[in-house]
Amino acid sequence: MEPLQNRSRQSAVRILRAAIDVITDLGIQDFTMAAVATRAEVSVGGVYGRYPDKDALLYAVKDHGLAHLADGIEASEDPLIQVRSQVYSVSYARRNA
Repeated sequence: MEPLQNRSRQSAVRILRAAIDVITDLGIQDFTMAAVATRAEVSVGGVYGRYPDKDALLYAVKDHGLAHLADGIEASEDPLIQVRSQVYSVSYARRNA
């Protein structure tokens, strides 16, 4: 669910970016909600208010990354990248049907 207020949206973006930074800088083994809160400059309760647990935040990070990857593929003018993307999509759909 997308936050309605600008301040809330900014907080959501900070939390997501902080989560990505924690994973990048510390690794998944040291990924904690407290570390994310510190990086995002919000309370731990603020992180838990948006994500009920660490897995939910990790899924949000994954979804964010996939969305940016898809945007990059769609923007690509390389026909080989476009074809590979379409083949992967069909293959993925068949495996998960």
